[in-house]
Amino acid sequence: WPSVDGSPLNPTSDRNLLFVGHGDDVGGHAKMNTSLVLLFALGGTAVLILNAFRDGVSLSQRSLPALYAAGGDESGTCASRRGASGGHWEKDVVFAQDQQYHPMVPNRMGKRSNDAHKPDPSDPENTKYRAPTTYFWRDSPETEEECGRLIPLHRAEFCRVAERLELDRILFVGDSLTYGMSYALRAQVGIKAKIPNKILVDGVEILQDDHWNVTHVCRSGRKVIIEEHRSDHLNDELGFPAEKRRLPVLRHWIDNYLDFSGKTLLVVNTGAHFPARPQLDYRSVMDWFFDDLLSEKFDRPDDIVIMRTTPPGHPDCTTAVRPHASEEEFLASFRPENIPIKKNRLRTSQYRWDTFDDMDAYMKEKVAQHKSRREIHLGPGPGPAVHLLDVVPLTRLRPDGHVSGPDNLDPLGKPEFDCLHYALPGPIDWWNNLMFANLADLPPANAAPATSADGLPAAPPQT
Repeated sequence: WPSVDGSPLNPTSDRNLLFVGHGDDVGGHAKMNTSLVLLFALGGTAVLILNAFRDGVSLSQRSLPALYAAGGDESGTCASRRGASGGHWEKDVVFAQDQQYHPMVPNRMGKRSNDAHKPDPSDPENTKYRAPTTYFWRDSPETEEECGRLIPLHRAEFCRVAERLELDRILFVGDSLTYGMSYALRAQVGIKAKIPNKILVDGVEILQDDHWNVTHVCRSGRKVIIEEHRSDHLNDELGFPAEKRRLPVLRHWIDNYLDFSGKTLLVVNTGAHFPARPQLDYRSVMDWFFDDLLSEKFDRPDDIVIMRTTPPGHPDCTTAVRPHASEEEFLASFRPENIPIKKNRLRTSQYRWDTFDDMDAYMKEKVAQHKSRREIHLGPGPGPAVHLLDVVPLTRLRPDGHVSGPDNLDPLGKPEFDCLHYALPGPIDWWNNLMFANLADLPPANAAPATSADGLPAAPPQT
């Protein structure tokens, strides 16, 4: 986009507010400190684009009236359309800086992969950042026109959503993939507080991967806790004898969740560890979580629960340098003839990534059943509202960026074959981008409940 005086606009340094009308009718411009905002008219339809650079705002592009500003997608359909099959990954090195962490704190997901990256001297502009951080998700044109384009999350949008929904805590519960998502959110928001290496829980010393929390204070003064509890199976009591249960055990995350007095966004996932443990039954765990905990014990109707799906790994991650172009390309990567490294073939078979789809399908059924129970109650209850976060379609197309990928040059943080976890920053950031875009569509916490034609509370929208 040209600036008002006709010179090229530099998105990495300029902070301008431009109003562009029909023909040469330029409204003017004013300096801003944190964001680039473009407001223009196309064929009489106003379109608002807000983007962020480091400490700025991160919003989707939307036709006005902007759904972010208007307070939600009342149809509830955008959450199921964003990140869905039919989209693709698009390279954009200009805006890749918007996917970097500030500050970048070492973590066990790729450790210092960013620090180890060196630009190619022959092409420094296009190789400034690790390649996996230069791709942006693009939904179908129809979805982007009606629901907006996904854009990297930053602290201003994080706070805007947290304030609008009156969130006091975001609690992640799950396995190491959940750890990656929680740590990515912490880094995207730019929280500088260090996480202790070890903490005490009921007198037991556990690693930071198992339980940590940090607090971000928004400019409005709202404090939002980001917390993670490691629980690979959500309920170890269903399959392990007491002496073999992983710490922290069941009581830690449930008691901690219930004892917190503020409003919580609970982000839950499990699944990746089940194929290797036949003594555990995934469906029994889902039945327990939805039918026992959510419906009976979790008497917190104001909370929000997000159930995230589990994407499979990629057998070609050790050589992949770009996203898959299509679902067909992803499926072809699992054919034995397309996995040239024998050890990769053995590990792919061992990890049983082919079972993940069945587990996700059952979890989706439980989400639908829970929503039906709430609809029968004609409004909130029983238990908190549950929403699905399906990250599988967009993640299946990302064989690049794994911790064992060729872009990770950290000799101390690169296992021989880990094609499930991703280095950070990377594709996992888009799980949070998608989650917050969907959260922005929910009605604000202080909104009056919708009513049906007969004056009764209307059922919540299906998301």
